[in-house]
Amino acid sequence: MTTALRAVWLSAESNFQGSLPEARCGHVAASIKNHAAWGDEFIIIHGGINREREALDSLAVLGLDQGSWNSPSNPTGPGPSARAFHAGAVLGRRLYVFGGHVYVKQQARLHAFNDLWCLDTDTWEWARLETEAEAPTPCPRDRACLVASLDGSSLLLYGGADASNRRLDDLWRYDIAARAWAEVGAAGGARPRPRCSATLCALPNRLLLFGGDNYGVSGELWSLNVVVERAGAAVKTSREGPGGDGKPATGPAPPATASWTLLSLEGAVPLPRRGHAAAASGRGFLVSGGFTEHRSLIGIKSRGVCLDDVSMLDREAESLVWRAAVPGSNDAATPCAREKHSLTAVSDGRLLLFGGTDGRTTLGDAWWLHVEEVAGAADPAPAHPTPPRPGGPHLTLEGPPATSNRPLSPAPGAASGLAAAGLAYLPAVPLGLTSAFSSLRDRLGLPATAPAADLLPLGVLASEFDPALLALGQRVLDLPSGTGGDRGRAVQAARSFLASCSHEELRLGDVGALVADYRRLARAGFAAALRERPGDAADLSRMPGRFMHLRAEDLRMHEVATLLEEYRALLASQFG
Repeated sequence: MTTALRAVWLSAESNFQGSLPEARCGHVAASIKNHAAWGDEFIIIHGGINREREALDSLAVLGLDQGSWNSPSNPTGPGPSARAFHAGAVLGRRLYVFGGHVYVKQQARLHAFNDLWCLDTDTWEWARLETEAEAPTPCPRDRACLVASLDGSSLLLYGGADASNRRLDDLWRYDIAARAWAEVGAAGGARPRPRCSATLCALPNRLLLFGGDNYGVSGELWSLNVVVERAGAAVKTSREGPGGDGKPATGPAPPATASWTLLSLEGAVPLPRRGHAAAASGRGFLVSGGFTEHRSLIGIKSRGVCLDDVSMLDREAESLVWRAAVPGSNDAATPCAREKHSLTAVSDGRLLLFGGTDGRTTLGDAWWLHVEEVAGAADPAPAHPTPPRPGGPHLTLEGPPATSNRPLSPAPGAASGLAAAGLAYLPAVPLGLTSAFSSLRDRLGLPATAPAADLLPLGVLASEFDPALLALGQRVLDLPSGTGGDRGRAVQAARSFLASCSHEELRLGDVGALVADYRRLARAGFAAALRERPGDAADLSRMPGRFMHLRAEDLRMHEVATLLEEYRALLASQFG
Protein backbone atom coordinates (compact mmCIF):
# COMPACT_ATOMS: atom_id res chain seq x y z
CA MET A 1 0.00 0.00 0.00
CA THR A 2 1.31 3.40 -0.93
CA THR A 3 1.58 6.09 1.71
CA ALA A 4 2.26 9.82 1.78
CA LEU A 5 3.53 12.21 4.39
CA ARG A 6 0.98 14.70 5.69
CA ALA A 7 1.84 17.89 7.56
CA VAL A 8 -0.77 18.55 10.26
CA TRP A 9 -0.64 22.06 11.71
CA LEU A 10 -2.33 23.22 14.91
CA SER A 11 -2.18 26.73 16.30
CA ALA A 12 -0.26 26.85 19.59
CA GLU A 13 -1.36 30.34 20.58
CA SER A 14 -4.14 29.30 22.97
CA ASN A 15 -2.78 26.00 24.30
CA PHE A 16 -0.76 27.48 27.15
CA GLN A 17 -1.04 29.94 29.99
CA GLY A 18 0.90 33.16 29.85
CA SER A 19 1.66 35.40 26.89
CA LEU A 20 3.43 34.30 23.74
CA PRO A 21 6.94 35.71 23.30
CA GLU A 22 7.21 39.04 21.50
CA ALA A 23 7.10 38.75 17.69
CA ARG A 24 10.60 38.32 16.32
CA CYS A 25 12.83 36.87 13.62
CA GLY A 26 16.46 35.81 13.63
CA HIS A 27 16.15 34.32 17.14
CA VAL A 28 17.53 31.15 18.74
CA ALA A 29 15.14 28.38 19.77
CA ALA A 30 15.92 25.04 21.40
CA SER A 31 14.34 22.30 23.49
CA ILE A 32 15.83 20.92 26.72
CA LYS A 33 14.59 18.09 28.91
CA ASN A 34 15.30 18.92 32.55
CA HIS A 35 13.29 16.50 34.64
CA ALA A 36 16.13 16.24 37.14
CA ALA A 37 15.80 19.83 38.37
CA TRP A 38 12.32 20.87 37.25
CA GLY A 39 10.42 17.76 36.18
CA ASP A 40 9.67 19.41 32.85
CA GLU A 41 10.72 19.79 29.24
CA PHE A 42 11.34 23.32 27.99
CA ILE A 43 11.33 25.19 24.72
CA ILE A 44 13.63 28.21 25.05
CA ILE A 45 13.55 31.27 22.78
CA HIS A 46 16.24 33.93 22.98
CA GLY A 47 16.99 37.21 21.19
CA GLY A 48 15.99 38.18 17.65
CA ILE A 49 14.62 41.35 16.03
CA ASN A 50 11.16 42.65 16.92
CA ARG A 51 8.63 44.59 14.85
CA GLU A 52 10.25 47.88 15.85
CA ARG A 53 13.47 46.57 14.25
CA GLU A 54 15.22 46.43 17.60
CA ALA A 55 17.40 43.56 18.78
CA LEU A 56 16.15 41.71 21.86
CA ASP A 57 17.89 40.18 24.87
CA SER A 58 14.77 38.58 26.32
CA LEU A 59 14.46 34.93 27.26
CA ALA A 60 11.10 33.18 26.89
CA VAL A 61 10.58 29.65 28.22
CA LEU A 62 7.68 27.30 27.51
CA GLY A 63 7.21 24.54 30.09
CA LEU A 64 5.52 21.74 28.18
CA ASP A 65 4.36 19.79 31.23
CA GLN A 66 3.31 22.89 33.17
CA GLY A 67 1.69 24.32 30.05
CA SER A 68 2.81 27.92 30.45
CA TRP A 69 5.13 30.57 29.03
CA ASN A 70 7.36 32.51 31.42
CA SER A 71 10.53 34.61 31.50
CA PRO A 72 12.89 33.40 34.24
CA SER A 73 15.18 36.00 35.77
CA ASN A 74 18.92 35.50 36.06
CA PRO A 75 19.92 35.66 39.74
CA THR A 76 23.59 36.29 38.97
CA GLY A 77 23.17 39.25 36.62
CA PRO A 78 22.59 39.90 32.93
CA GLY A 79 23.16 37.44 30.16
CA PRO A 80 24.10 38.07 26.53
CA SER A 81 23.46 41.59 25.26
CA ALA A 82 20.64 42.19 22.79
CA ARG A 83 21.34 40.48 19.47
CA ALA A 84 19.87 38.68 16.49
CA PHE A 85 20.93 36.06 13.94
CA HIS A 86 23.12 34.36 16.53
CA ALA A 87 23.57 30.57 16.67
CA GLY A 88 22.48 28.16 19.40
CA ALA A 89 23.00 24.54 20.40
CA VAL A 90 22.11 22.25 23.32
CA LEU A 91 24.39 19.96 25.32
CA GLY A 92 22.65 18.14 28.14
CA ARG A 93 20.68 20.65 30.20
CA ARG A 94 22.61 23.68 28.90
CA LEU A 95 21.95 26.05 26.02
CA TYR A 96 24.93 27.66 24.28
CA VAL A 97 24.66 30.73 22.06
CA PHE A 98 27.37 32.30 19.91
CA GLY A 99 27.79 35.51 17.92
CA GLY A 100 25.02 37.40 16.16
CA HIS A 101 24.75 41.14 15.61
CA VAL A 102 23.09 44.29 16.86
CA TYR A 103 22.46 47.53 14.99
CA VAL A 104 24.23 50.44 16.72
CA LYS A 105 22.13 53.52 15.95
CA GLN A 106 24.76 56.01 17.14
CA GLN A 107 27.28 54.63 14.67
CA ALA A 108 24.73 53.65 11.98
CA ARG A 109 26.29 50.24 11.55
CA LEU A 110 26.00 46.61 12.57
CA HIS A 111 28.17 45.32 15.38
CA ALA A 112 28.93 41.58 15.16
CA PHE A 113 29.75 39.41 18.18
CA ASN A 114 32.05 36.44 18.71
CA ASP A 115 31.26 35.71 22.36
CA LEU A 116 30.04 32.34 23.65
CA TRP A 117 27.44 32.13 26.42
CA CYS A 118 25.99 29.22 28.36
CA LEU A 119 22.55 29.06 29.99
CA ASP A 120 22.28 26.48 32.80
CA THR A 121 18.62 25.47 33.00
CA ASP A 122 19.11 24.02 36.51
CA THR A 123 19.46 27.57 37.85
CA TRP A 124 18.62 29.74 34.79
CA GLU A 125 22.02 31.39 35.15
CA TRP A 126 23.90 32.77 32.17
CA ALA A 127 27.70 32.62 32.10
CA ARG A 128 30.08 33.93 29.47
CA LEU A 129 32.69 31.34 28.55
CA GLU A 130 35.98 33.17 28.37
CA THR A 131 39.10 31.96 26.62
CA GLU A 132 42.70 32.89 27.22
CA ALA A 133 43.82 36.19 25.70
CA GLU A 134 46.05 34.72 22.99
CA ALA A 135 43.93 31.67 22.29
CA PRO A 136 42.42 31.26 18.80
CA THR A 137 38.80 32.36 18.53
CA PRO A 138 36.31 32.52 15.62
CA CYS A 139 35.91 35.98 14.13
CA PRO A 140 32.71 37.96 14.88
CA ARG A 141 29.86 36.74 12.68
CA ASP A 142 26.13 36.30 12.29
CA ARG A 143 23.90 33.73 10.54
CA ALA A 144 26.30 30.90 11.42
CA CYS A 145 25.50 27.29 12.40
CA LEU A 146 26.19 25.85 15.86
CA VAL A 147 25.60 22.20 16.75
CA ALA A 148 26.68 19.75 19.45
CA SER A 149 29.13 17.09 18.33
CA LEU A 150 27.84 13.54 18.10
CA ASP A 151 29.89 12.41 21.12
CA GLY A 152 28.74 15.37 23.23
CA SER A 153 32.28 16.57 23.94
CA SER A 154 32.21 19.81 21.96
CA LEU A 155 30.34 22.42 19.95
CA LEU A 156 30.89 22.83 16.21
CA LEU A 157 30.57 26.26 14.60
CA TYR A 158 30.34 26.55 10.81
CA GLY A 159 30.20 29.42 8.35
CA GLY A 160 28.10 32.55 8.65
CA ALA A 161 28.92 36.07 7.50
CA ASP A 162 31.57 38.29 9.04
CA ALA A 163 31.30 41.98 9.93
CA SER A 164 31.79 42.97 6.27
CA ASN A 165 29.08 40.49 5.16
CA ARG A 166 31.65 38.17 3.59
CA ARG A 167 30.45 34.56 3.55
CA LEU A 168 32.56 32.15 5.59
CA ASP A 169 33.38 28.46 5.27
CA ASP A 170 35.55 27.91 8.35
CA LEU A 171 34.75 25.19 10.89
CA TRP A 172 35.57 25.63 14.59
CA ARG A 173 35.37 23.24 17.52
CA TYR A 174 34.81 24.39 21.11
CA ASP A 175 36.07 21.69 23.47
CA ILE A 176 33.86 21.63 26.57
CA ALA A 177 36.55 20.06 28.78
CA ALA A 178 39.39 22.34 27.67
CA ARG A 179 37.11 25.38 27.36
CA ALA A 180 38.99 26.38 24.24
CA TRP A 181 38.33 26.97 20.56
CA ALA A 182 40.35 25.34 17.79
CA GLU A 183 39.83 25.64 14.06
CA VAL A 184 39.13 22.27 12.47
CA GLY A 185 41.43 21.38 9.61
CA ALA A 186 40.16 19.93 6.36
CA ALA A 187 40.95 16.32 5.55
CA GLY A 188 40.98 17.12 1.83
CA GLY A 189 38.44 16.54 -0.91
CA ALA A 190 35.25 18.45 -1.60
CA ARG A 191 33.86 20.99 0.85
CA PRO A 192 30.92 23.43 0.86
CA ARG A 193 31.40 26.88 -0.59
CA PRO A 194 31.26 29.75 1.93
CA ARG A 195 27.70 30.41 3.09
CA CYS A 196 25.45 31.86 5.75
CA SER A 197 21.80 31.28 6.71
CA ALA A 198 22.18 27.50 6.40
CA THR A 199 21.15 24.80 8.90
CA LEU A 200 23.42 22.21 10.53
CA CYS A 201 21.61 19.44 12.40
CA ALA A 202 22.65 16.25 14.15
CA LEU A 203 21.10 12.88 13.41
CA PRO A 204 22.12 9.87 15.54
CA ASN A 205 25.03 8.99 13.27
CA ARG A 206 25.74 12.06 11.15
CA LEU A 207 25.76 15.84 10.91
CA LEU A 208 23.88 17.37 7.96
CA LEU A 209 24.31 20.83 6.46
CA PHE A 210 21.50 22.00 4.18
CA GLY A 211 20.93 25.07 2.02
CA GLY A 212 22.12 28.56 2.83
CA ASP A 213 23.18 31.74 1.09
CA ASN A 214 26.46 31.54 -0.84
CA TYR A 215 25.71 34.81 -2.71
CA GLY A 216 22.61 33.00 -3.95
CA VAL A 217 20.37 30.31 -2.50
CA SER A 218 21.72 26.77 -2.24
CA GLY A 219 20.00 23.40 -2.25
CA GLU A 220 23.05 21.34 -1.36
CA LEU A 221 23.00 18.68 1.34
CA TRP A 222 26.38 17.91 2.93
CA SER A 223 27.36 15.28 5.47
CA LEU A 224 30.07 16.31 7.95
CA ASN A 225 32.40 13.96 9.81
CA VAL A 226 34.80 15.35 12.44
CA VAL A 227 37.60 13.22 13.88
CA VAL A 228 39.29 14.43 17.08
CA GLU A 229 42.89 13.41 17.62
CA ARG A 230 43.11 12.61 21.32
CA ALA A 231 46.70 11.77 22.22
CA GLY A 232 47.88 10.80 25.71
CA ALA A 233 45.71 10.82 28.79
CA ALA A 234 42.08 11.79 28.60
CA VAL A 235 41.22 15.36 29.54
CA LYS A 236 39.91 15.53 33.07
CA THR A 237 36.69 17.41 33.68
CA SER A 238 34.48 18.46 36.55
CA ARG A 239 30.84 19.35 36.13
CA GLU A 240 30.51 22.23 38.55
CA GLY A 241 30.61 25.23 36.23
CA PRO A 242 28.09 26.27 33.58
CA GLY A 243 30.53 25.39 30.80
CA GLY A 244 30.70 21.74 31.80
CA ASP A 245 33.84 22.09 33.93
CA GLY A 246 34.72 24.20 36.92
CA LYS A 247 37.97 25.70 35.61
CA PRO A 248 39.76 25.84 32.27
CA ALA A 249 41.82 22.73 31.70
CA THR A 250 45.52 23.06 30.96
CA GLY A 251 46.56 22.98 27.33
CA PRO A 252 44.64 23.76 24.12
CA ALA A 253 41.78 21.82 22.65
CA PRO A 254 42.94 18.64 20.88
CA PRO A 255 43.29 18.98 17.09
CA ALA A 256 40.56 17.72 14.80
CA THR A 257 40.02 17.19 11.08
CA ALA A 258 36.81 17.39 9.07
CA SER A 259 35.69 15.60 5.94
CA TRP A 260 32.67 16.68 3.90
CA THR A 261 30.55 14.58 1.55
CA LEU A 262 28.06 16.12 -0.88
CA LEU A 263 25.01 13.85 -0.88
CA SER A 264 22.83 13.06 -3.88
CA LEU A 265 19.55 11.57 -2.74
CA GLU A 266 16.45 10.38 -4.51
CA GLY A 267 12.97 11.71 -3.92
CA ALA A 268 11.34 15.13 -3.78
CA VAL A 269 14.44 17.27 -3.31
CA PRO A 270 13.55 20.58 -1.60
CA LEU A 271 13.95 23.85 -3.43
CA PRO A 272 17.22 25.69 -2.82
CA ARG A 273 16.73 28.16 0.02
CA ARG A 274 18.17 30.26 2.80
CA GLY A 275 16.72 31.46 6.10
CA HIS A 276 14.81 28.20 6.51
CA ALA A 277 14.31 26.25 9.73
CA ALA A 278 15.33 22.64 10.24
CA ALA A 279 15.22 20.09 13.04
CA ALA A 280 16.07 16.44 13.62
CA SER A 281 13.07 14.59 14.98
CA GLY A 282 12.20 10.94 15.33
CA ARG A 283 12.54 9.32 11.96
CA GLY A 284 14.31 12.06 10.05
CA PHE A 285 15.45 15.57 9.32
CA LEU A 286 12.73 18.15 8.60
CA VAL A 287 13.05 21.40 6.65
CA SER A 288 10.43 24.16 6.80
CA GLY A 289 10.01 27.38 4.84
CA GLY A 290 12.79 29.78 3.93
CA PHE A 291 13.47 32.11 1.04
CA THR A 292 14.15 30.97 -2.52
CA GLU A 293 14.22 32.43 -6.02
CA HIS A 294 11.51 31.82 -8.58
CA ARG A 295 12.49 32.14 -12.24
CA SER A 296 10.96 31.91 -15.67
CA LEU A 297 11.74 28.86 -17.77
CA ILE A 298 14.48 30.64 -19.68
CA GLY A 299 15.94 32.21 -16.55
CA ILE A 300 15.32 35.86 -17.44
CA LYS A 301 12.87 37.07 -14.81
CA SER A 302 13.69 36.51 -11.16
CA ARG A 303 11.89 37.26 -7.92
CA GLY A 304 12.33 36.29 -4.31
CA VAL A 305 9.66 34.17 -2.66
CA CYS A 306 9.04 32.88 0.85
CA LEU A 307 8.13 29.22 1.22
CA ASP A 308 5.57 27.37 3.33
CA ASP A 309 6.54 23.80 2.49
CA VAL A 310 7.69 20.93 4.70
CA SER A 311 10.20 18.32 3.54
CA MET A 312 11.64 15.38 5.41
CA LEU A 313 14.81 13.37 4.92
CA ASP A 314 13.37 9.98 5.84
CA ARG A 315 15.97 7.68 7.39
CA GLU A 316 13.43 4.94 8.16
CA ALA A 317 12.75 4.25 4.49
CA GLU A 318 14.54 1.46 2.64
CA SER A 319 17.05 4.07 1.48
CA LEU A 320 17.69 7.64 2.64
CA VAL A 321 15.27 9.73 0.56
CA TRP A 322 13.71 13.18 0.50
CA ARG A 323 9.94 13.30 0.96
CA ALA A 324 7.62 16.28 0.58
CA ALA A 325 4.75 16.51 3.06
CA VAL A 326 1.30 17.15 1.60
CA PRO A 327 -0.89 19.67 3.45
CA GLY A 328 -3.67 18.59 5.74
CA SER A 329 -7.35 19.17 5.01
CA ASN A 330 -8.10 22.12 2.76
CA ASP A 331 -10.06 24.00 5.42
CA ALA A 332 -7.40 23.65 8.11
CA ALA A 333 -5.46 26.75 9.13
CA THR A 334 -1.76 26.67 8.34
CA PRO A 335 1.14 29.07 8.94
CA CYS A 336 1.94 31.55 6.17
CA ALA A 337 5.10 31.36 4.08
CA ARG A 338 8.07 32.78 5.95
CA GLU A 339 11.81 32.82 6.60
CA LYS A 340 14.10 33.50 9.60
CA HIS A 341 11.81 31.50 11.88
CA SER A 342 12.51 28.54 14.17
CA LEU A 343 11.41 24.90 14.20
CA THR A 344 12.01 23.08 17.48
CA ALA A 345 11.51 19.33 18.01
CA VAL A 346 10.27 17.99 21.35
CA SER A 347 10.38 14.48 22.77
CA ASP A 348 6.84 13.46 21.82
CA GLY A 349 7.57 13.92 18.09
CA ARG A 350 5.90 17.31 17.62
CA LEU A 351 7.69 20.41 16.40
CA LEU A 352 6.99 24.02 17.34
CA LEU A 353 7.27 26.68 14.64
CA PHE A 354 7.64 30.22 15.92
CA GLY A 355 8.12 33.72 14.50
CA GLY A 356 10.01 34.74 11.38
CA THR A 357 9.08 37.22 8.69
CA ASP A 358 6.88 36.99 5.60
CA GLY A 359 8.50 40.00 3.91
CA ARG A 360 5.82 42.41 5.14
CA THR A 361 6.10 42.17 8.89
CA THR A 362 7.77 40.31 11.72
CA LEU A 363 5.66 37.39 12.90
CA GLY A 364 4.82 36.24 16.41
CA ASP A 365 2.57 33.24 15.79
CA ALA A 366 3.28 29.73 17.07
CA TRP A 367 2.25 26.43 15.45
CA TRP A 368 2.55 22.78 16.33
CA LEU A 369 3.59 20.53 13.45
CA HIS A 370 2.97 16.80 13.37
CA VAL A 371 4.05 14.74 10.36
CA GLU A 372 2.15 11.50 9.79
CA GLU A 373 1.81 8.76 7.21
CA VAL A 374 -1.41 8.66 5.20
CA ALA A 375 -2.46 5.39 3.59
CA GLY A 376 -3.76 5.20 0.05
CA ALA A 377 -1.79 8.14 -1.28
CA ALA A 378 1.69 8.78 -2.58
CA ASP A 379 4.27 11.45 -1.90
CA PRO A 380 4.35 14.33 -4.40
CA ALA A 381 6.75 13.36 -7.16
CA PRO A 382 9.48 15.56 -8.62
CA ALA A 383 8.62 17.20 -11.91
CA HIS A 384 11.67 15.65 -13.59
CA PRO A 385 14.18 12.92 -12.78
CA THR A 386 17.28 14.01 -10.91
CA PRO A 387 19.75 15.06 -13.63
CA PRO A 388 23.09 13.27 -13.82
CA ARG A 389 26.15 15.16 -12.61
CA PRO A 390 29.83 14.84 -13.37
CA GLY A 391 31.79 12.38 -11.27
CA GLY A 392 34.27 13.31 -8.61
CA PRO A 393 35.28 12.53 -5.06
CA HIS A 394 31.71 13.09 -3.91
CA LEU A 395 28.11 12.91 -5.05
CA THR A 396 26.18 15.94 -6.20
CA LEU A 397 22.72 16.91 -5.10
CA GLU A 398 21.17 19.53 -7.34
CA GLY A 399 17.91 17.97 -8.44
CA PRO A 400 14.36 19.01 -9.19
CA PRO A 401 12.36 20.90 -6.60
CA ALA A 402 9.76 19.16 -4.55
CA THR A 403 6.12 19.85 -5.19
CA SER A 404 5.13 22.62 -2.77
CA ASN A 405 2.17 22.40 -0.45
CA ARG A 406 0.67 25.33 -2.30
CA PRO A 407 1.91 27.91 -4.82
CA LEU A 408 4.98 29.90 -3.94
CA SER A 409 4.18 33.07 -2.04
CA PRO A 410 6.03 36.07 -3.46
CA ALA A 411 7.78 38.10 -0.81
CA PRO A 412 6.18 41.55 -1.05
CA GLY A 413 8.60 44.02 -2.51
CA ALA A 414 10.98 41.28 -3.62
CA ALA A 415 13.16 42.53 -6.45
CA SER A 416 12.93 41.12 -9.94
CA GLY A 417 15.16 41.20 -12.99
CA LEU A 418 18.88 41.62 -13.37
CA ALA A 419 18.90 44.83 -11.33
CA ALA A 420 17.85 42.96 -8.22
CA ALA A 421 19.30 39.52 -8.86
CA GLY A 422 22.49 40.71 -10.51
CA LEU A 423 22.48 37.79 -12.93
CA ALA A 424 19.85 35.46 -14.36
CA TYR A 425 20.48 31.74 -14.04
CA LEU A 426 18.80 28.49 -14.89
CA PRO A 427 16.17 27.33 -12.37
CA ALA A 428 18.41 24.38 -11.42
CA VAL A 429 21.22 26.75 -10.45
CA PRO A 430 19.59 29.60 -8.50
CA LEU A 431 22.34 32.09 -7.79
CA GLY A 432 20.77 35.54 -7.69
CA LEU A 433 22.84 38.35 -6.25
CA THR A 434 21.55 41.27 -4.23
CA SER A 435 23.16 44.61 -3.59
CA ALA A 436 25.00 45.14 -0.33
CA PHE A 437 22.18 47.49 0.67
CA SER A 438 19.59 44.76 0.16
CA SER A 439 21.83 42.33 2.05
CA LEU A 440 22.03 44.76 4.97
CA ARG A 441 18.21 45.03 5.01
CA ASP A 442 18.07 41.23 5.06
CA ARG A 443 20.44 41.05 8.04
CA LEU A 444 18.22 43.54 9.87
CA GLY A 445 15.14 41.43 9.20
CA LEU A 446 13.57 44.05 6.92
CA PRO A 447 11.59 43.38 3.72
CA ALA A 448 13.41 43.33 0.41
CA THR A 449 13.73 46.47 -1.70
CA ALA A 450 11.24 47.50 -4.35
CA PRO A 451 11.26 45.69 -7.71
CA ALA A 452 13.21 47.03 -10.65
CA ALA A 453 12.84 46.48 -14.37
CA ASP A 454 12.83 42.90 -15.53
CA LEU A 455 15.15 43.42 -18.47
CA LEU A 456 18.01 45.85 -18.82
CA PRO A 457 19.89 47.29 -21.79
CA LEU A 458 23.26 45.71 -22.44
CA GLY A 459 26.61 47.26 -23.24
CA VAL A 460 29.05 46.30 -25.97
CA LEU A 461 31.18 43.24 -25.14
CA ALA A 462 34.89 43.18 -25.87
CA SER A 463 34.74 39.56 -26.95
CA GLU A 464 36.24 40.24 -30.42
CA PHE A 465 39.59 40.87 -28.73
CA ASP A 466 39.72 37.69 -26.63
CA PRO A 467 42.34 35.44 -28.28
CA ALA A 468 41.13 32.28 -26.49
CA LEU A 469 37.55 32.82 -27.61
CA LEU A 470 38.63 33.66 -31.15
CA ALA A 471 40.83 30.56 -31.30
CA LEU A 472 37.91 28.39 -30.18
CA GLY A 473 35.64 29.95 -32.80
CA GLN A 474 38.21 29.43 -35.53
CA ARG A 475 38.52 25.79 -34.54
CA VAL A 476 34.75 25.35 -34.65
CA LEU A 477 34.68 26.99 -38.11
CA ASP A 478 37.63 24.80 -39.16
CA LEU A 479 39.77 27.85 -39.94
CA PRO A 480 43.55 27.90 -39.58
CA SER A 481 44.63 29.18 -36.18
CA GLY A 482 45.64 32.84 -36.08
CA THR A 483 43.91 33.76 -39.34
CA GLY A 484 42.12 37.06 -39.66
CA GLY A 485 38.61 37.33 -41.00
CA ASP A 486 35.31 38.07 -39.37
CA ARG A 487 35.97 38.23 -35.61
CA GLY A 488 32.26 38.52 -34.85
CA ARG A 489 31.57 35.30 -36.76
CA ALA A 490 34.29 33.50 -34.79
CA VAL A 491 32.90 34.74 -31.46
CA GLN A 492 29.39 33.66 -32.47
CA ALA A 493 30.67 30.21 -33.43
CA ALA A 494 32.52 29.82 -30.14
CA ARG A 495 29.47 30.82 -28.13
CA SER A 496 27.22 28.51 -30.13
CA PHE A 497 29.60 25.67 -29.37
CA LEU A 498 29.75 26.45 -25.65
CA ALA A 499 25.96 26.81 -25.51
CA SER A 500 25.40 23.34 -26.97
CA CYS A 501 28.31 21.12 -25.92
CA SER A 502 28.51 18.88 -22.88
CA HIS A 503 31.29 19.24 -20.36
CA GLU A 504 32.85 15.99 -21.67
CA GLU A 505 33.27 17.60 -25.11
CA LEU A 506 35.36 20.48 -23.80
CA ARG A 507 39.09 20.39 -24.33
CA LEU A 508 41.36 21.54 -21.56
CA GLY A 509 42.19 24.71 -23.48
CA ASP A 510 38.49 25.53 -23.96
CA VAL A 511 37.92 26.05 -20.24
CA GLY A 512 39.94 29.28 -20.25
CA ALA A 513 37.77 30.72 -23.03
CA LEU A 514 34.62 29.60 -21.19
CA VAL A 515 35.66 31.22 -17.89
CA ALA A 516 36.72 34.47 -19.57
CA ASP A 517 33.46 34.82 -21.51
CA TYR A 518 31.42 33.86 -18.43
CA ARG A 519 33.04 36.72 -16.51
CA ARG A 520 32.57 39.07 -19.47
CA LEU A 521 28.85 38.34 -19.68
CA ALA A 522 28.46 38.61 -15.92
CA ARG A 523 30.14 42.02 -15.89
CA ALA A 524 27.72 43.15 -18.59
CA GLY A 525 24.87 42.12 -16.29
CA PHE A 526 26.39 44.14 -13.45
CA ALA A 527 26.82 47.17 -15.72
CA ALA A 528 23.19 46.97 -16.79
CA ALA A 529 22.08 46.72 -13.18
CA LEU A 530 24.21 49.71 -12.22
CA ARG A 531 22.64 51.84 -14.92
CA GLU A 532 19.23 50.91 -13.53
CA ARG A 533 20.20 51.55 -9.90
CA PRO A 534 23.05 54.07 -9.81
CA GLY A 535 22.63 54.63 -6.09
CA ASP A 536 23.95 51.15 -5.41
CA ALA A 537 26.88 51.44 -7.80
CA ALA A 538 29.63 51.28 -5.22
CA ASP A 539 28.05 48.32 -3.47
CA LEU A 540 27.13 46.30 -6.52
CA SER A 541 30.60 46.69 -8.01
CA ARG A 542 31.99 44.70 -5.09
CA MET A 543 29.49 41.89 -5.20
CA PRO A 544 31.05 38.69 -6.62
CA GLY A 545 29.38 36.02 -8.70
CA ARG A 546 29.60 32.32 -8.08
CA PHE A 547 32.57 31.78 -10.41
CA MET A 548 33.63 35.41 -10.86
CA HIS A 549 36.57 35.00 -8.48
CA LEU A 550 37.92 31.81 -10.04
CA ARG A 551 40.47 31.36 -12.76
CA ALA A 552 40.28 28.39 -15.12
CA GLU A 553 43.04 26.61 -13.21
CA ASP A 554 41.12 27.06 -9.93
CA LEU A 555 38.05 25.16 -11.14
CA ARG A 556 37.34 21.70 -9.84
CA MET A 557 36.48 19.15 -12.49
CA HIS A 558 33.00 18.58 -11.12
CA GLU A 559 32.23 22.32 -11.33
CA VAL A 560 32.63 22.59 -15.11
CA ALA A 561 29.12 21.27 -15.85
CA THR A 562 27.57 23.81 -13.47
CA LEU A 563 29.67 26.58 -14.99
CA LEU A 564 28.37 25.62 -18.44
CA GLU A 565 24.76 25.77 -17.22
CA GLU A 566 25.22 29.24 -15.77
CA TYR A 567 27.02 30.41 -18.90
CA ARG A 568 24.09 29.29 -21.06
CA ALA A 569 21.66 31.11 -18.78
CA LEU A 570 23.72 34.28 -19.16
CA LEU A 571 23.60 33.93 -22.93
CA ALA A 572 19.84 33.36 -22.82
CA SER A 573 19.24 36.36 -20.60
CA GLN A 574 21.34 38.74 -22.68
CA PHE A 575 20.83 37.53 -26.22
CA GLY A 576 17.49 35.74 -26.00
